[in-house]
Parts: sequence; C-alpha cells; structure tokens
Amino acid sequence: PQSRLLEWVELRDSCLDELLRHDGPLILPSVCAFCPAGEELFWCKDCGHGHRLLCGSCIVSKHSELELHRVEKWNGHFFEKAPLSTLGLRIQLGHDGGRCSMPVPASSNFLVFDVSGVHQVNVDFCGCRPPYELDKRVQLLRKRWFPATTTRPQTVFTFECLDTFHELTLQGKTTLYDFYHVLLRKTDNANVHPSIYRYPEMHRAFRLWRNLMSFKRAGRGHDPSGVNGTPPGGLMVECPACPHPGRNLPEGWQNAGPLLQVTFFSFCQWLGYLYILYLAIDANFKLKGKDRKITDIDLALGLGAFVDENQYQDFIKDYVDQPEINTCESEHDAIVRASIRKTPGYAVSGAGLIICSRHVLVRGNGAGDLQKGERYCNMDFIALSAIVGILLVWLVITYDIGCQWSKSLYTRMEEFPEHMRISEGVKVDVGVPSWHINGHGKKCQDDYNLGYMKGTGRTCGEEIETSWSHTNPLAASVREMGPSAHHETLNDHWNGWNYRKVVGLRHILRKKFIQAATMKTTHKAAYQQLTSTFPAELIKKWENKVEKWENDPGAPNPYTEPAIGLTLQDVRLELSKEEAAEASSGNRQTHKVSMTGFLTTGLELEDRQYQLRHEMSEKKKLKTSKQQADVQEK
Repeated sequence: PQSRLLEWVELRDSCLDELLRHDGPLILPSVCAFCPAGEELFWCKDCGHGHRLLCGSCIVSKHSELELHRVEKWNGHFFEKAPLSTLGLRIQLGHDGGRCSMPVPASSNFLVFDVSGVHQVNVDFCGCRPPYELDKRVQLLRKRWFPATTTRPQTVFTFECLDTFHELTLQGKTTLYDFYHVLLRKTDNANVHPSIYRYPEMHRAFRLWRNLMSFKRAGRGHDPSGVNGTPPGGLMVECPACPHPGRNLPEGWQNAGPLLQVTFFSFCQWLGYLYILYLAIDANFKLKGKDRKITDIDLALGLGAFVDENQYQDFIKDYVDQPEINTCESEHDAIVRASIRKTPGYAVSGAGLIICSRHVLVRGNGAGDLQKGERYCNMDFIALSAIVGILLVWLVITYDIGCQWSKSLYTRMEEFPEHMRISEGVKVDVGVPSWHINGHGKKCQDDYNLGYMKGTGRTCGEEIETSWSHTNPLAASVREMGPSAHHETLNDHWNGWNYRKVVGLRHILRKKFIQAATMKTTHKAAYQQLTSTFPAELIKKWENKVEKWENDPGAPNPYTEPAIGLTLQDVRLELSKEEAAEASSGNRQTHKVSMTGFLTTGLELEDRQYQLRHEMSEKKKLKTSKQQADVQEK
C-alpha cells in the first residue's frame, strides 16, 4: 500500500544515519573491548556483536573458527581492509580444528571463494604419517571446501558458495560468469587491488559439484554399486504420481476390470484408467548448439535427461538422408521444420523432449539433440529411449505432429534393438494436443482429437510447451558450450524443474481433486439433461457406434460431421460471379438492389424475425426499460 511507502519516506534520514553507523564508530574507544591493549584496533563486518573494536590478538582469537569473516582496521581516518591472514590466523586441516604435530603449509596465495567474497588465507595441511594421514583433497572436502584441482590445490570454493550459485542458476538462470564477477565486486568493488582471475577453476569446480550433487540426490552414495552402477536415466527425479509397477501400484493391477464401483464418488468408472501412462513429445529450436570443435568429457553419459550420445549418434548416422513424408493437411510450424536445413555453423538445431503430460516431469533419457528439424530417426530414438522398460499396458502419447509420426511407427520400430521396442501387449494411442489440433486438417481433427479418445479425460497435451519457458532463457548460454557441458547444463535444469514439480504436486493434485469432485456433479447433470431429450433407442445406437470405433479405429468415426454439399455463402458467391459476368458483358441492372443483395437481405430479415419472436416469448425476462424499448423498436 502507498501508506507504507509514505511511512518510510518520513524515516529516511533516521535510517540513513543507522546505515552510516555501520561504516564507522560514533565514538572511537582508546583500548580493546576485551583487554586493556591500546594498540591498533579492528572490527568485523560479519560478526553480530555490534561495533566493539578489538586488538589484533583478541580478534584473531575470536575468529579461530570464523576464518572467512571480513575484518577491517581503523587507520586513524577510516576503516581499511585487514584480512585475518595478515594478522597471523592459520587454518589447520585434518584434525577437525585441532592441532597437528606435522603441519604442511599450503601455497601462500591460497584463495577461498565464499558467498561473502574472495579470501586469501593461511592454510596448513595435515602431514601426519599413516594411519592419520589424509589426502589433501579429503582434508579440504571435510572442511566443506571444494578444491579446483586434486594436486597442489590453491583455490577452493565453499560448499555454501557452490550451492548458492546452483540455486540461483536454477531459479534465475544466472550465469557463472555473472556470479563470479559478483564475488569479485563484493571483494574489491573499486578495483583498488590487483584483479583475481580464477574463472576457469570455478567453472571446473562447479561442473564437478553439480555432477556430484546429482549422484548424491539420486542415492548413489548409499548404493553398493556406487556411481558406476547408475542405470540409464537414473539421475532424473521421477514422477511419483505416474504409475510405476512394483512401486506405487497395488498387486494385480493388470487385472483391473471395467466398471468397478468407487463408493467415494458414488459412480462407476474403469479403474484401468489409473494405470495409463500419459506422455507428451515436442521439440524446441531455441536450444541450439554451435559447432565448437570441442572434444568434451560427458560426466553423466546417458544418466540424465539426455539419451546416451554414443548410441544415439551411432543410430542416426544411417538416416542422414531419410526422407520425411508429410501426409498431413496442416502447415504447422513443426511439420515445416521437419524438413528445414541444418543451420550453418551449428551442430545442434534444437532439442527433442519427452515428459509425462499429466504432471509435466521430464523423463529420464527423454531428451536428445536435433540436427535437422524433427526427423523420424531422432524423435523415434528419443521416444523409445524414454519408455524402455515400461511394464504398463496402455500408453497415451501426444505430439503436435502425431498424425504423421504415428502412422509407420511400428514399421520403423523394427529397425531398433529388441529392448527398445514397445511390447506387443501394450496399447498405444497417439493424439494431437488440444490447441495444435486446430491447425490441422479435418481428418486429423476427427482421428487424433484427444476429446474423442477413450481414457484421455481432460488431458490437454500442451503442458510440454510450459516446460520450454524454463529452459529458453538458457539458449544464449548453452549454444556456446561444448556438447557435454551443453547436455549437463540442460540435464541439471530439467532435474531442478522436476524437483520443483514434485514439491508442488501436493497442492496441484489437491486442487485438481477438489475441482474434479465439483465438476463431476455439474457435468453429470448436464449429461443427464441432454440425454433426456433423446429416445433411449437412439442413445443406444450412438453408444454402439462409439464403442465400435474405440475398439476398431478402422470403423467409421462417429464424431465425423457430415460434409455439407452447398452452403448459403457458396450460393451467394456463385450469384455474385454471375452478376459480375453480366455486368462485364454490358448488361446493366435496372434496379438499385441486385438480385443477390435482395435474396441475402431477405434471408437476413427472416433470421432477425426469428430472433425477435424468440425474445418476445421470453418477455417476462425483459426487466429493464432499455430491454423493453429495444424489443419494441425491433
């Protein structure tokens, strides 16, 4: 509210005075606050003990376990930086803060990057003999410092620093370059001291940190097989609301029969719908990648959202010139892009993605690079990789060009390894998302409409479009990366997206559950009202047609509207053409109104008369004088 701002406006001078209080003491004491020493006085910007000034010995003693606090010295005119390392503070590693009988000094230029800035510190490694000796890397990690290298480390990053950037980049898409320079600004905003350049070290450290965090959060540290035992796609956060046999499905779920009573809703439904897996496929042509000629190391090859790149490239190399047959009447962007040429200077033209369309979580091994539009070979490999090992009996897949992608799917699937093929007992339905279907031809709208498909309910299929808003801001960064860093970055952001979706499921599912319970009553009443207007034998006839089509897609589609041979506008067009032909031949009309205009006006008058009679029949509803006057004028 504006009143709150006005309150602060009146207090600005007082608040400014308090801010200045933190830049220097109002009264300068002559001795240390803890001892009678009257030498140089210091204070700490990060401690919460107010503005007490201490001598060098006392401030070092108080910061024996607060090594990264920022200390300043009063020089008689102002406070200047006085790092604890210059005051004699040394940090002993390897003994949980205790003394070491054989300390080994680290480099004199040892830097620690923290959220508070960059700190030069004095570090002593433990040099004790076995069994007490620890590797320098281990000593630093136990201090919660992540080393930039395992040999002779002299640059480390605190866990808090790496974790803070990780959260920032997942939420705000902050680049490492920007975060690195923020730390430099916090350390020396005026560039008074020689600049620090440890950006390559931070880049390498964060990439390793991100990789280790993915293994940790996937539980690999508690698995006897460790990191090397991670299954394909095993680093991705799975959707807990999708059906997973042996994990969140009851015993005998395969035998869920039709029309089992659900007493809570007091109506019958087919429990088999609970065990359908809904998937959505789409491609994004913003997530490009330049051909940087970089030989990079993939730290999680095939373990995240992206497919195994080696297997993927080995498969698609045989389909470089695969023809793309467009049998759809639509000129939708995705269909046009399916045959576009590769962008010059780019090795990757976009990314294909598979998600669970109900809950919008990215599937493990459900992403892959595209080289030339949405070719069958690319999208088939990505889609089949995302459903490897699925033991369900029914899949519903939505894809904006599903009308052409699905037609020869089983024929193309014979070219894949046996373990990647969809089992014969699995029912697969393919539809076009509810918004994209409007851009397709009449046949597609009849055969691939989710509103006509059994088991789809209120599935929209467009949910995958919302996931791109999370990754599109990364486009400017990932296109400059090497192929492995490109994959790891997108893997990490998709995994972060999955986690936030899981956190929000309890609220979203509760909201949808309440909405479903409420709208069930509304829709049931509307259905019963509509049903009551038709004879029972006609309804039975319609039901038989729908069931026949659902069980046999080759049967006549009951939802197909009959083609209208001739419309009013068709007649109007033909008459207008005849009048134009007569006028061009010199036959001028004798009346001010043409024959076509006369007929059109007459039909419009009939429509208005019908509407007026309808309004007159509901005269009791015309309550206002304006409404009654409008009808009287008509």
